[in-house]
Amino acid sequence: MTDEQFDNEERWLREQFSASLPEVPDQGFSEQVVLRIRKRTLLRNGLPLAAILVGTAVIAWPVVELLGELGQQLAVISQLDWQAVLEANKTVVLGLILGALSPLVISILED
Repeated sequence: MTDEQFDNEERWLREQFSASLPEVPDQGFSEQVVLRIRKRTLLRNGLPLAAILVGTAVIAWPVVELLGELGQQLAVISQLDWQAVLEANKTVVLGLILGALSPLVISILED
């Protein structure tokens, strides 16, 4: 069956049945369904965005406080006499340097 034959038969059937079947009154049902779908779509799209914004707001205040405290600690640290600190803790400093360099040394030795 070709598309043209199908279209002709479809058209003929619609003509035959449209006379015997009156249109059903909508009474606003379609508009209610469309409105409900739009509300759900807005919720699905808007809820994650709202959660991100609320989460950011909850995190922002402690982050600002922590950055303020860090700024104060950096001011204290910058006033230290680093040469005296390093001289007093040579073993710790050397251990930290060796610990940081050990992965590099191991990767060189493996090649």
